[in-house]
Amino acid sequence: MSNINTDDNILLEVLNNKVDRDFNNMNPSDTAREEIMRWGIPDYSRGVSIQTPYTMPYDGYVLIVRGGGKSLVSLYVDGVLVGSNNSNTSNEGGSITCFAAKESVVTWGDNGNVTNRIVFPLRGS
Repeated sequence: MSNINTDDNILLEVLNNKVDRDFNNMNPSDTAREEIMRWGIPDYSRGVSIQTPYTMPYDGYVLIVRGGGKSLVSLYVDGVLVGSNNSNTSNEGGSITCFAAKESVVTWGDNGNVTNRIVFPLRGS
């Protein structure tokens, strides 16, 4: 291979023109597309019970289950309300599910009867 002397800016310009930033000229195989799509699917076999507050160690889904009874449960991610579940009857349960990114702080509150609190990591995490 010959010795090429070039300016770093010229090299960057060539590389930027070769690969679009939005990947318009990328054509992954069907196998690669399937694998990429699976990264965003929860890995239910790795679910763990959590307590509030909980800092997410990875990207994943949070599931909060409210048992029966007249109650309200609210789910928060980084202090932002992402869901609530309320019942006016004595035997009706409910649940809230949301995505939470790595390092997000998950909490829940109000007067609800929370029976299960589980985090499921993404398969790609």
